[in-house]
Amino acid sequence: MGQALQYVNIARDVQRDAAIGRVYIATTWLRQENLSPWAVLAKANDERIARLQRRMLDKADKIYRWTERVMDQLPDEVRGPIRTVVESYMAMGETVRVDPLRGLRGERKLKLPWWRRLAVARRAMRRAKRA
Repeated sequence: MGQALQYVNIARDVQRDAAIGRVYIATTWLRQENLSPWAVLAKANDERIARLQRRMLDKADKIYRWTERVMDQLPDEVRGPIRTVVESYMAMGETVRVDPLRGLRGERKLKLPWWRRLAVARRAMRRAKRA
């Protein structure tokens, strides 16, 4: 599950990381898009980078679906909180998927609005109780 969260985190922060001279996208993936880390630093708003962000989110979704059943086997006292954190990250990933270049508009680090965080937490806790 940690890998899924990391993919979401990297996809969310591509533009912010590039602004401070960092690139965490795998170089093999960059090469497949005819990009280099330097190209990301120079032009983080390239559509190829948005494609890579979506690819990371697809990978995160796949890992999430694979490990979702495992979360249902966690002890009762941690199942709800862990599911809440994981589902919050996955919701953030969906926001990035809709607007991957959001980080270029000078906006702060992406965070879900409080009402959406609350809805995600409520849904996650309900799902945890049913397990």
